[in-house]
Amino acid sequence: MASLDAGKGTPRRFAPTLPAHNDLEYRGLVLGNGLTALLVRNPHDKEQSSAAMSVARGHMSNPRSVAGMAHFCEHMLFLGNEAYPVEGEYRRFIHEHGGSCNASTSTDTTTYKFCIPEPHFEGAVDRFLNFFIAPLFTESATLRELNAVDAEYRKNKLPDRSRRFYLLKHLANPEHPFATFGSGNLETLLHAPKANGIDIREALLAFYDANYSADVMTLVLRSTLPLDTLEGWVRDGFARIPPRGRARRVEWPGQHFTAAQLGRVARYVPLGARRDVDVTIPYPAALCGRRCSSRAVVLHLLGHEGEGTLVA
Repeated sequence: MASLDAGKGTPRRFAPTLPAHNDLEYRGLVLGNGLTALLVRNPHDKEQSSAAMSVARGHMSNPRSVAGMAHFCEHMLFLGNEAYPVEGEYRRFIHEHGGSCNASTSTDTTTYKFCIPEPHFEGAVDRFLNFFIAPLFTESATLRELNAVDAEYRKNKLPDRSRRFYLLKHLANPEHPFATFGSGNLETLLHAPKANGIDIREALLAFYDANYSADVMTLVLRSTLPLDTLEGWVRDGFARIPPRGRARRVEWPGQHFTAAQLGRVARYVPLGARRDVDVTIPYPAALCGRRCSSRAVVLHLLGHEGEGTLVA
């Protein structure tokens, strides 16, 4: 990837690594604000265009005093900004034009995405990019959305998959952010902060300002439109997302699991009929270098069904 002189403010192109068999067109950009963008022209799908923004901050970036803040911030970005102040305008536009949208908060990443028929792609992109420029975070929406986050937590806490994940976090290194409660609920986002003299909206604004910096964002636009058109949108629109001077990569203290947490067997009673055995094998994040996912490599090797593999 091309290096970035953030002070110049000049976008630079880079050539992404492509698969051997590929008939799509790609172009990479690093904007002057530090945002990385991948543009994809797919001449085969003439009906749907799509976009995704990944912010390299997840629930491990939650302040210790407000568990669930990253997930709450994800919810609040849907509820109006200076360019489109009406709550629900983004969702309304997407759904009225036959599209869909969603978002998710993981341990170290928050991702926003949508797809929509191509004639309405530009309008959707404009509404989307303003998430990351000047969200309103209004007082009324803040209080209302706290209940939505709590309802989501209550809905998702019972499936066995969620219970296994909570158990894994309980068994992890208590000093590591992975061990903290990620999704948030009314207790962690309203009652406990209030008891400790924390204004949740002020804490939300501080979290957004500290973490939603252009230089920790990666954008993908995929459409049948020419790459020059998509690049123009990125240069004119996403270049306006402010860089807030934060480092691109977060260095977490210690490991998720240390020697004190290894060699354990935990059993739980499932609520469903399915029975599972989960084996957790911690390994260094830099196992295969910073330009690829070590987890994906390991899973590929374990699950490959070719001749001579474990599965075969």
